[in-house]
Amino acid sequence: MIYWRKLGGNIMSKEFGNRLSAAMQKKGITQRELADRINTTEATLSRYVSGAREPKVEVLANIATALGTTSDYLLGIENDEFSFPKVQRI
Repeated sequence: MIYWRKLGGNIMSKEFGNRLSAAMQKKGITQRELADRINTTEATLSRYVSGAREPKVEVLANIATALGTTSDYLLGIENDEFSFPKVQRI
């Protein structure tokens, strides 16, 4: 069992699935395209979206990177989709 599952079980899985789906829509990426990018199957990714399965930490990091967001956002820990500080020119 991975750490974030202990935080909320199915509730966290549903939140993750909802945010994952929304992030894919925003990027215009299909489940098949994302699955290819993170080296998994479309069926596995579909289970993540539905909340039936939870990704391992390494896979979660790959998903967040592929979608240009953070794992904290996908897990519902952060509400800002991408909260890295902006770089300003001097």
